Amino acid sequence: MPRGGICHEPPQIAEIQVQIANETNRYIQAAVNVLGQFYIAWRDAVPMLWLQLPRGWRAAAFCQAAKDRGVLITPADAFTVRDGNAPQAVRISLNAEHGLDRFTAGIETLANLLRTPPAVEVV
Repeated sequence: MPRGGICHEPPQIAEIQVQIANETNRYIQAAVNVLGQFYIAWRDAVPMLWLQLPRGWRAAAFCQAAKDRGVLITPADAFTVRDGNAPQAVRISLNAEHGLDRFTAGIETLANLLRTPPAVEVV
């Protein structure tokens, strides 16, 4: 593009953006349908959601248990400053690369893990 020129977006860009937002929202809805009984946070058309872990789960242990079952998620402490206090939560990224059925299966794996936390020690 020449300096000082005007950038014109092709008309199909707006339609592609709408399609991406709609597809992202389909994945969000699938996750919410499965994880609705747990504390989750999301925004429409943003390809991620946050899952607050129930009592008994630590983020690192939950991420490892998920990874052992083929589901990759990121602990909240990866998004905090070094000395910050991170909640016991994980971020779930939405990715349509593997299809909605496979994504939903991964979310169901997470829900099953959430229902069976490690034993909670009473001190």
